[in-house]
Amino acid sequence: MTDIHNKLCLSWTGGKTGAGRITSRHIGGDLAMPAGHGGTGQGLDPKSLLAASAAECLILNLVAILEASGVEHGPISIETVAQGSGGAGIAIDHHLTLSLSADGVENDRVGRLIEKAEASCNIGNLLKSAGVPITLTHSTARI
Repeated sequence: MTDIHNKLCLSWTGGKTGAGRITSRHIGGDLAMPAGHGGTGQGLDPKSLLAASAAECLILNLVAILEASGVEHGPISIETVAQGSGGAGIAIDHHLTLSLSADGVENDRVGRLIEKAEASCNIGNLLKSAGVPITLTHSTARI
């Protein structure tokens, strides 16, 4: 297993309605306190970043599993919605769209591979163990 080292830098100016910034070697974005907590809501918030981490983990696992299974695919996209609810204060809903060749693998097998990708997602599993409900729906597009 490869060690992961990623330095993130976060800064904040002002009070609740202030503004922040997150940067690393690979990403950058504006941060904001959610409007529901007295902020502007005009930037990334912690729950959105958690949901994005879970979505990225899922898509990267799926790519690796599809490749290992010899399944050729086109673009993969995930639309993720993070909402405040439940005991953990967040619920995550993923909808994954996978493009496959018209004469490619059958839908049942694709569904099993997607389930395997979800089950092996360390970020999603960590969130679930903390009581975060995560749902996943998927569709395939034949190209």
